[in-house]
Amino acid sequence: NLKNGAYCRVIQGNILKNGVKIMKRTDLAIENLDFSSDIEGLAVSETEIGDIKITAAEIKSDSAAERLGRAKGRYITLETGDIASELFPISKTAEVLAKELRSLMGEAESALVIGLGNTDITPDALGPMAADRVLATRHLSSEIKDKTGLSRLRSVSVLSPGVLGQTGMESAEVIKAICREIEPDIVIAIDALAAADIERLGKTVQLSDAGISPGSGVGNRRRELGEGTLGRRVIAIGIPTVADSSCFGGSCGYIVTPREIDMLISRAGELISTALNFALQPEIDRDILLSLV
Repeated sequence: NLKNGAYCRVIQGNILKNGVKIMKRTDLAIENLDFSSDIEGLAVSETEIGDIKITAAEIKSDSAAERLGRAKGRYITLETGDIASELFPISKTAEVLAKELRSLMGEAESALVIGLGNTDITPDALGPMAADRVLATRHLSSEIKDKTGLSRLRSVSVLSPGVLGQTGMESAEVIKAICREIEPDIVIAIDALAAADIERLGKTVQLSDAGISPGSGVGNRRRELGEGTLGRRVIAIGIPTVADSSCFGGSCGYIVTPREIDMLISRAGELISTALNFALQPEIDRDILLSLV
């Protein structure tokens, strides 16, 4: 688009304005990583497990964080293939995802799982959809656990706080109040993400221990959820379900989503919830665990 001598174009996913690279509007850290540059304070590694490619990036310095437009922390990206496909191996992929989740969780003995998003808007319903299938155990007494042979269950609480327009409260306000009351060791936030590359929609999973700013990928940033605001570590997990059309040369101001978004949200929710249940309850037999949810 030409205006007053300026131009904006897309080259291999990078937006250039007057020849200068502009930071992409995306929630995916991997889309802001420049693998051709040697950035001090950034460590990146790549591995493959079957058909899944795993990219692990750790931003260690303030300078690297500023250059990449990301908070310091670890970002793990799994490129999985089409999650919406009926042939997609949910259980197998969930095992790989659970292993990566456990590496971020550490020795936490209790967790609060948060499903962020709006159930009335399908592309934004991933968080509540996944949270609904996570096994909540905090209410179970030691006696009940012992009698049922599930004494090794980790304490897990689950909450879907809705969105500001539904409740009149910021999600961060609700979550902070809950954290004060139940004092979980960690918070795990599930959210639908935005991508710059439409080829990543429904084909990528991102994990991070750097917290999360809901809505930032589509220009609707809400209050940040992180250790600084909640007083405990926050692990974020999400799958991109939308992209800004301007990121790939379309008209500005439009958000696009896959045609099979209903199937994607359903299967992505199952993938994340299964992985979370595996990660949160690693000592429980998989068949028993699946039967409980």
